[in-house]
Amino acid sequence: LERVVDTLKVLHPKVPCTWLRVNNAFHSHQMDRHNIEASLCQSLSHIRGEMVGVHEMFDVECSRAQLYSTVIGGRVDTTSVRFDSKYWWNNIRQPVLFFSAIETLMKENLENPIQVFIEMSPNPVLSSALEEIVGPNARN
Repeated sequence: LERVVDTLKVLHPKVPCTWLRVNNAFHSHQMDRHNIEASLCQSLSHIRGEMVGVHEMFDVECSRAQLYSTVIGGRVDTTSVRFDSKYWWNNIRQPVLFFSAIETLMKENLENPIQVFIEMSPNPVLSSALEEIVGPNARN
């Protein structure tokens, strides 16, 4: 990887290259070797991932928002997708479908384009990828 990055920096300096500060590859089969699925799902078992009634909503206006997931690669159908412990395990284990999720979001909002994206992360790594998808005028 170091040779690939060095080559890219010389031959294609505009190609973003970012080293992530992690010890193993998240969103891949490498997560299986840690045997954390059962303990993670157990520790998150209290998360049902669905609203039972309006009284559980913290903000009714927020409940009308469309959700796009990088786990499923598009808009979330809340009748079939539950944000339960299994969903969060899939977030750790499965490939990130970032491009697909953002592309779907942009296509479905052509009449009212998305103007602001916020990356909440201790190590922002998606801003450059987002700029590649939505264009150089994107703000993060």
